[in-house]
Amino acid sequence: MSFSGNLTPSEDVVRDSREQRCDHSEFIVLMADDDDDDYILVKAAFEASPIKVDVKWVADGQEAMDYLLQTGKYIAHKTSPRPDLILLDIMMPRKDGLETLKGIKGYPYLKEIPVVLFTSSAKQEVMHCGFKLGADSFIIKPHSMDEMISIMGHLRDYYSGIAGLPERI
Repeated sequence: MSFSGNLTPSEDVVRDSREQRCDHSEFIVLMADDDDDDYILVKAAFEASPIKVDVKWVADGQEAMDYLLQTGKYIAHKTSPRPDLILLDIMMPRKDGLETLKGIKGYPYLKEIPVVLFTSSAKQEVMHCGFKLGADSFIIKPHSMDEMISIMGHLRDYYSGIAGLPERI
């Protein structure tokens, strides 16, 4: 017995779930990374997206926590809307990515935001530690723009359409 006639093509399923998820105008990504070149590449990769992605950038883990907790220069809600996804570098000054991840997962209203460790480190012990602290994914930074566009496209499609995300508060 064949069920293929009853199935919606996968492209339509992704589009339908994206439309259901996007009850607001854009998908917001908070990127915490001390390398502004990486931010420029990620932003450019998301700009190639068919859906609007707003990349908010902070330079370290302490600034990420200020953003998420709406303290310091991020006290006004308009300067720090709740992200749908957090991209977190591991090696950063002041507060590294693992400390920041631990801080994020320590707040009930933040812990449900997906956190992707986005790093140049391929060390297994770092990966295991990240997952133990609550990371949702671990991505090694690509070396080319084509790879970056592909990775960010898959990430965007997964978190903005396939995965169920919590409502923004």
